[in-house]
Amino acid sequence: MRKIYLLLAFLMFFILNVSVYSQPQPPVLLSPPNNATGVSLFPTFDWTDVSGVTYRIQINEGVNVILDVSNLTSSQYTLVTALLSYGTQYYWRVASVSGSNTTWSGYWYFTTQDMPPAIPTLVSPPNGTINVSLTPTLNWNSAQYAQYYRLQVSTSSSFTSTVIDISGLVNTGYVVPSGILGNNVQYFWRVNASNSGGTSDWSSAWNFTTIPAPPPAPTLVSPANGNTNVSTTPTMTWNNLSTATSYHLQISQYSNFLSLAVDQSGITGTSYSVPAGFLSGTTQYYWRVAGANGGGQGNWSSIWNFTTIIGTPAAPILTAPPDSSIGISRNPVLTWNPVPNANSYRVQVSTTPTFSSTVVNAVTGSSTQYTVTTALNYNTMYYWRVNATNAGGTGAWSSVWVFTTLVQPPSVPTLLTPANNATGVPLTPTFTWTTVPTATSYRLQVSTSTSFSNIIVNVVQTGASYVLPSGYLVGNTNYYWRVAAINEGGQGNWATYFHFTTQQSFTLNLKVYLEGFWNGTTQVRDTVRVSLANSTSPYAIVDNSIAYLDEQGNASIGFVNAPNGSYFVVVKHRNHLETWSNTAMPFATGSTTTFNFTDAANKAYGSNMKQVGPVFVLYGGDANTDGYVNGTDYTVFKSQFGLDRYKIADFNGDDFVDGYDALILYANLGKSYIRPY
Repeated sequence: MRKIYLLLAFLMFFILNVSVYSQPQPPVLLSPPNNATGVSLFPTFDWTDVSGVTYRIQINEGVNVILDVSNLTSSQYTLVTALLSYGTQYYWRVASVSGSNTTWSGYWYFTTQDMPPAIPTLVSPPNGTINVSLTPTLNWNSAQYAQYYRLQVSTSSSFTSTVIDISGLVNTGYVVPSGILGNNVQYFWRVNASNSGGTSDWSSAWNFTTIPAPPPAPTLVSPANGNTNVSTTPTMTWNNLSTATSYHLQISQYSNFLSLAVDQSGITGTSYSVPAGFLSGTTQYYWRVAGANGGGQGNWSSIWNFTTIIGTPAAPILTAPPDSSIGISRNPVLTWNPVPNANSYRVQVSTTPTFSSTVVNAVTGSSTQYTVTTALNYNTMYYWRVNATNAGGTGAWSSVWVFTTLVQPPSVPTLLTPANNATGVPLTPTFTWTTVPTATSYRLQVSTSTSFSNIIVNVVQTGASYVLPSGYLVGNTNYYWRVAAINEGGQGNWATYFHFTTQQSFTLNLKVYLEGFWNGTTQVRDTVRVSLANSTSPYAIVDNSIAYLDEQGNASIGFVNAPNGSYFVVVKHRNHLETWSNTAMPFATGSTTTFNFTDAANKAYGSNMKQVGPVFVLYGGDANTDGYVNGTDYTVFKSQFGLDRYKIADFNGDDFVDGYDALILYANLGKSYIRPY
């Protein structure tokens, strides 16, 4: 029995020990530390050692297990396969395994290092550039993933020593401060990039050479200092400078060189022959020379002087008419530049380039122009030249220029429609006339007087017809019209005028001011569209006309399509808010209706006008004429900013889109039209 008790006790002891000690202790995670950043893609995982167990490690990306390794006997594991990605968060845990029992640690997480940056690419100065400033700007392209850059500049291609070694640059350019680089030195430079993931390789090494030091002052050679009887076309010479790439010569009548007869730079040799016409005879001149190279211009030489001898004058330089010009008047004015020391000039005109015969052979005295008094032939080529004379004799002829006279003006066209003395002519008539074979265009004029002292229409048209837009003619009025043909030879004679009378119509005498266009005294003249709208719903537009506002905002407008009745007056300008009259106005055949928008705000429907001083003006800023001053109008303004001429964003009519127009736009943002509906 005692043996049985002992056996039972042993079994109980075994059972109790198995139940207590069979579940292993979990390891404690050590590294990478929890919430670690910048971790290598091949990290080493460490945890505390647990006696008598093997280990199992898991790595998760989100909920996905990307690594699960068992039967590890060491409390350390190094990842050797490319499982991890740059800049990604991962979770890991380790389990103690004893037999069939597994005890996991908690999860720790870490974030892998950023992707190392790409290698920068150098931009400027280009590789091998010479004559680079001593304070150049070194530029390179932005490298992907880069946070900082390091720049090195050295006189050695191996960068064994550096004149610049600066890191932590966040921009892709660096201005070299003065005092670091020397003249005429070759420098090598390179850049790398870095971030939390590491540092890139160096870029390729480029080189540049700085500007040389300016050359010293040259020594003058000839004409000798104080020399007299020097030609007016002398050859100036000086000694060679080994460091000079060019020279700058100045000749003046003044020792301080306040006024220059010759100012010639970029001379590559050590001599310069002064062309004829630059120097005068019997005149003392001062001269000097300076050398130049990539480093700039050096000091001037000493100043020498010489005195010229009088000689025959140089050949004149012709100025007008320009060589090979066409369409020149039959009585042209021939001009040329004055020649120093010339007392008189001779001008010749011929139909042959040899001047075997001449149509003009005249002496002009000291004048440098000649007007051909006898009319030349139409559409004929003429050659001309000039020479000059003084006490030293007659100089050479100028170069020979040529011009062609204008063609003969065209004949008179025949007027067709509107027929002479026609009545009931629409306010937008079509004018027609016969074509003239030699005409390239036609000028049409319409006037209220037979003398055409008051011209309503003055337009040039390429074809033999013209449809007059609305807004020019008024009803029941006598008009006169005529046409002249035009070609390269000018405008021909006017056709005998025709008379016509327009059809009956309404007339509106309108006064309106446009914001920005009205300056308190006068208004920039411009066109507006004036419409008549029904006085009852749906207030449809029944007639339109284009009106030309004068400097006081006045216009007289004819309407021919609307029946007798009462209508709202609607004014629309190209960049102002549409504005309605406060009430419907009566219109009747042959009558004149007057409406003034400018003297009270309530003259506009809804009082939708702005007061400027004692008057009221239409709101500006509606560039797209949609009835609202808003962001779409700003988009139009921005696209036209800085442009001139006739632009819809020119809210003040000064033919330029600028900040003054912006003030009008911003002041009126949110404004819109107000209609009876």
